[in-house]
Amino acid sequence: MYQYIAERPLPRDNVTVELTARLAEKCAAIVDAHLKGHQLYDQHVRLVTTYLSRLAHEARNPHAVTACGTAALAAAIEAAPWPRSGPPKTQPSN
Repeated sequence: MYQYIAERPLPRDNVTVELTARLAEKCAAIVDAHLKGHQLYDQHVRLVTTYLSRLAHEARNPHAVTACGTAALAAAIEAAPWPRSGPPKTQPSN
């Protein structure tokens, strides 16, 4: 039942959202780092998911007002450090 409700089309599903290639690449890098186990990016991945959700919400509801708009979330993502590639390095034991 959930899948039926979640997958049904909504009005304005095909509205285009504005996302720069650089920001899309950084979002993907943050999610990838999180999936590879970089704990530093736990908070950043939450920013990315919130940003993408708000971007969709604002596209579907152009007159909606949110507490933290997409511009502020995008700026926070841009301010985050770029993740290194690959899995996290092991820490030396004392």
